[in-house]
Amino acid sequence: MKRYKGFKSGRRFVRVYVVPVVYFNHPLLRELLREAEVEFGFHHPGGITIPCAAAEFERVRTRISDAGKRLHRRSPVSLWS
Repeated sequence: MKRYKGFKSGRRFVRVYVVPVVYFNHPLLRELLREAEVEFGFHHPGGITIPCAAAEFERVRTRISDAGKRLHRRSPVSLWS
């Protein structure tokens, strides 16, 4: 996942991330998206705004990434056995 430098929006500094599509299936990110829907509504203009601190999002991103790495290290399973 890439993180871009971000920009200043009013008084706040906004960080911008590009999130792999597979992350949207993870329960941690789905919970953040539910919170975003409650906070900003479903038809929010522009990109998806997550209502949490950048450090919290980084922790979630790291946990999702680490979980994906563990899945790839497991031995392959044959569907034909």
